[in-house]
Amino acid sequence: MTDLIQETPFDIILKNKRFELEESYKLKTKNKKMTSNVNEINFMDKQLFNKINAAIDKKNKDSKSYKKKCEDDMYNALQI
Repeated sequence: MTDLIQETPFDIILKNKRFELEESYKLKTKNKKMTSNVNEINFMDKQLFNKINAAIDKKNKDSKSYKKKCEDDMYNALQI
């Protein structure tokens, strides 16, 4: 006898979500973006993305390695 495993609604949802993630990953690796059209992003999401990018940029510029790199660039520019 063969044991048949029935798919539960949870399994079906999980399979669908896995498929969506795979498609999203393929799109991201192909286009290097999560959305193919920037106009599809609504205004609130654009504001959120801008805030996130500004926070990341501020964090990078406040880091010691960034300041050291800027100092090295200035020193190298003065040496030439």
